[in-house]
Amino acid sequence: AKLKFDPASGDFVSVTGTEADPLPEDLNSIGFTVYSNAAAVTDPTQNTFRDIDLDFSKVTQYATSGVSNLTAVKGGLDGKGAGKQFGNMNGVSVDTSGKINANSVHITKLF
Repeated sequence: AKLKFDPASGDFVSVTGTEADPLPEDLNSIGFTVYSNAAAVTDPTQNTFRDIDLDFSKVTQYATSGVSNLTAVKGGLDGKGAGKQFGNMNGVSVDTSGKINANSVHITKLF
């Protein structure tokens, strides 16, 4: 797929396909599936990952050289959907009543 921009304004126009793999001219995004394991390729119920949608509708191209770089940001514009990275356990503690607490980068959990 290719991103199409208005040459005068630099504004995004659409996502277009290639001659070998054409796409409708009015697309704003490209969606694709990442499989969590080999079984998920033939059995979607085995896939623990969700489909990914890359929305290009807010991208602009003002570079006169014809080359520009994009930087990805996790989640939506509202900050939701960014997920959390896996964290390492920082420690485990047992208080005087016998309660066990596990501490990681993102959470403290009582067991």
